[in-house]
Amino acid sequence: PLRTALKPAAAVLAAARAAGVTVVHTLEAHTADLADCPPAKLTRCPAIGTVLDAARGRVLVAGEPGNAIVDEVAPVAGELIVHKPGKGAFFNTRLHDELQRLGVTHLLLTGVTTEVCVQTSMREANDRGYECLVVADATESYFPQLKRAALEMIVAQGGIVGWAAPSADVIAALHGYTAPPPPPPAAAAAAAPPKPMRAAVGRRGREEAAAGRSRRRGARAAFHPDRQPRRSRAAPTRRAQAARRPPRGPRPASQ
Repeated sequence: PLRTALKPAAAVLAAARAAGVTVVHTLEAHTADLADCPPAKLTRCPAIGTVLDAARGRVLVAGEPGNAIVDEVAPVAGELIVHKPGKGAFFNTRLHDELQRLGVTHLLLTGVTTEVCVQTSMREANDRGYECLVVADATESYFPQLKRAALEMIVAQGGIVGWAAPSADVIAALHGYTAPPPPPPAAAAAAAPPKPMRAAVGRRGREEAAAGRSRRRGARAAFHPDRQPRRSRAAPTRRAQAARRPPRGPRPASQ
């Protein structure tokens, strides 16, 4: 059933190329040593890295004959190819940096399967500020009901994740459209999202750690009453307080 999406996807790809739109190909693939494949994933799919068919090579390993893009939508020279170790195209890849460098703000998504890789990538893109549209008939699933559910979730609540449209409408919109040239490097760097949040989180983390140390010191003093608590610099000692007091006048003579 997945091949039914190929013809619409190929048509959208041809229209995007004609309009000069940036084209990115993604495929799930791991390094040969499986260093980027978490144990939990191997547990769920122990076939990863093994050979089930000699003609296809090792399952889900980059560069193997079976880990390739089909001819109908195969990349051409100059198009970006992203090997992703997870379901989403942004996790542990350079995709976001490349899109920022190229000044990309809107994404058209095609591919398989709808409810796994396509929806995951679309949610990742949405969280990173991209406007997203999935080409409904250029994506497919082994389970029709899951495809319907995924598309409904994407467009629910006024496009909470993004939008969906048939390939005919997308191709019509691309006809006559000319993609703008990529921005110069300086402009691309300025357009990249700022990163002050990391510093803010770091400061907050340091403040929380300092508060935790203070609480632990107080707890140690509470559990060891025989120990003398460390005097704070902000609290003057009795001797210092006595030194600051003004001198008393002479006492009156007793009668």
